[in-house]
Amino acid sequence: MTTTLVPVTTTDGGGRAPQRPGSAHPAHPAHPSHSERPERPERPERPERRGAGLPRAVLSEWTKTRSLRSTWMALALAVAVSLGLAAAIGSDLGSDGGGFGGDDADFGDTFGGDSVRAVLAGTRLAGLVLGVLGVLQMSGEYATGTITASLTAVPRRWPVLLAKAVVLVAVVAPVALGLSAGALWVGSLVVEGGLAFSWGAVLGNAGYLMAVALLGLGLAAMARSTAMSITALVAIAFVIPPILPLLPWSWVETAADYFPSAAGDSLTSTVPGAAAISDAAAAGTLAAWALVPLVAGVVMLTRRDA
Repeated sequence: MTTTLVPVTTTDGGGRAPQRPGSAHPAHPAHPSHSERPERPERPERPERRGAGLPRAVLSEWTKTRSLRSTWMALALAVAVSLGLAAAIGSDLGSDGGGFGGDDADFGDTFGGDSVRAVLAGTRLAGLVLGVLGVLQMSGEYATGTITASLTAVPRRWPVLLAKAVVLVAVVAPVALGLSAGALWVGSLVVEGGLAFSWGAVLGNAGYLMAVALLGLGLAAMARSTAMSITALVAIAFVIPPILPLLPWSWVETAADYFPSAAGDSLTSTVPGAAAISDAAAAGTLAAWALVPLVAGVVMLTRRDA
């Protein structure tokens, strides 16, 4: 009797034959390992954020400026000083039919016999107040350390200074126009015979006040110091111009006509031939004194550390 051996195939619990070690089931290929899986495509990098632009910088500066009590105190002081000095000067002019203290010769030498120009000269101290306001708008941030946050929010930096200039003009322009017109109106009330209202003189005086305010801002952007900026502002607006004509050089006397105060006097003059320079030259002079320090301030702000 012959015995035939039949191979017996055992199955696992799932009914499948066990696989030899190292062999792969043809119907179930081995899964790729984690390292062999295809990599996901990388996400495109987001463009670098450039920070806040000029509109947001202007809004931020406006919020800071209007929230400071010192802003409104400075503007109120400028108006009060202008109207008070206009009344005092006009009263002196009317006390003897024109002329300070009855000395017509001195009046003629100082203001060319121009009562309008004399009354508006009382706003020069208001110009100093507005110039200091421009200084503090920039140097105040350096003093408190908030300039770092401002420059971090606007990495390109130049919009910070431009925004300050825009806000300063927006605040100072209506005040300068109002106090110039108000000073001339107050002066006309006390001057004997009144004064002829001149919109040209009013606009010229307002332009002078705005130029001095922007000059203060530009000086502060360059110096970063309140004391140094105010010292330079006072020297340019008040100290140097009266000294230059005393020097023995004719070209120096001519140069004195191109300082802000002299340019402002030319724009407020109502007597033909009394202005030292033409209206166009005076307007260009004020524009240069306002813009050149701002441009220099932008260059220094973008190249120096905060």
